[in-house]
Amino acid sequence: MLKPIALLAAIGLSVASSGVFAEEPDHFAGKPAENLEQAVKNFNQYNKRLEKALQAEGMDAIHQLTYTLENALARMAADLEQMAVDLEEVHLGSEDADSKRVNKHGERYLESANTLKMLGQ
Repeated sequence: MLKPIALLAAIGLSVASSGVFAEEPDHFAGKPAENLEQAVKNFNQYNKRLEKALQAEGMDAIHQLTYTLENALARMAADLEQMAVDLEEVHLGSEDADSKRVNKHGERYLESANTLKMLGQ
């Protein structure tokens, strides 16, 4: 499984080596993904826009959309990594019967898991 940085690097290399742009393309910031909820919303919204753009719009519009999607994926990857850490803390805490540890990390894990439910909407 690729780490978030490796995934983004692979995406970047793929775009850079594709030769889509005759000259250096413009670069955009994309919408930020300050938290998991915003990342999931941007992910859903911009995937819908990308789907439409692939059918009707030019490369420039598609290129711009990818910046927000890359931001969303990077944020989601970071939060998924934190979720794995929290779940492991719940697991280890349960082995040690450490209810404080289980509750602290369990609440954080479930908060993110509940946010991810939005992906299916």
